[in-house]
Amino acid sequence: MAAAGDYEQRKARFNRMLTVYGRKPVLEALRDQSLQCQTLHMAGSNRPGGIIGEIREAAAARDIPVRTHERDALSRISKNQRQDQGVALDILCPGFRGREDYLQTVANGETQRLLALDGISNPQNLGMIIRSAVAGAIDGIVLPRRGNAALGPLVIKACGGCIY
Repeated sequence: MAAAGDYEQRKARFNRMLTVYGRKPVLEALRDQSLQCQTLHMAGSNRPGGIIGEIREAAAARDIPVRTHERDALSRISKNQRQDQGVALDILCPGFRGREDYLQTVANGETQRLLALDGISNPQNLGMIIRSAVAGAIDGIVLPRRGNAALGPLVIKACGGCIY
C-alpha cells in the first residue's frame, strides 16, 4: 500500500513541473532565483562555450543537476525537437495544482475568482490571456490538459513569465 502513496506523491510532483526548452528561455529561468529549477537536460551533441557554457555555469552556481541525453531522448523530454536547441529545464511550479488539491485548499468557503479556458490552441493567445488574468487579480486558471496550447516557451514569452 505504501507504494501506491509514493506513486501518488510522484505523480502530484510531476503535475507541478513545467519543462522549458530553448537556450535563451532556459538561461533566463536559471538566472531567476525565485524559480525552483530542478534538473537541466542537455544534448550530448551541444558544443561547449557560448550560451551553452553560460547555461552550465548558471546551473552549477545553483547546484542544479545536469543530465546529458541523446538528441532523441531530449526531444521526448522537451516534446519539441525542432525548437529545444539541445537544452531543457524542469521547473517546479508550486501554483500548479490539480482539481482535488485545489478544492482541499479552498474548502473553507472562501470566494475565488477563476478563469476557465478551453480550446485556446495558439500559444501567444494563451500567454496573453494568462497575463491579463494575472493583471486582473484572477485567483486561478482552470486549464484542461488537452485541447489547449502546451505551456512552453511561446506561452511563457507571451505572458511575460508570469506563469511560474
